[in-house]
Amino acid sequence: MAKRKFIINRYTKTRQGRNKILQITCSKCNTEICKYQKDGDGRLLRLYLDRILSHDTLTQVLTLDKKDIAPLICPNCHTVLAVPYIYKKENRLAYRIINSSIHKKEV
Repeated sequence: MAKRKFIINRYTKTRQGRNKILQITCSKCNTEICKYQKDGDGRLLRLYLDRILSHDTLTQVLTLDKKDIAPLICPNCHTVLAVPYIYKKENRLAYRIINSSIHKKEV
């Protein structure tokens, strides 16, 4: 398996440079949704679009406006996992995760 390079920018530095790669799966059917770079300690409350590492359709939406981005839906069971919003504190596009809709595992 090829070694992944972490995305390093001002947001990473704000969170003391701690980061890890998470495998995100649907909690209902266990289908893999994406790989995600989590910066800093703490809970996973949102998925920043610029931190999604492996998802064909999600990695192409960074140039879109919030109203043009569809909710994050499991391709297998069609459960809504997260909804798009703008995290105002950093003015970044993100998905707000719906409670108990995903599982995460460090890879």
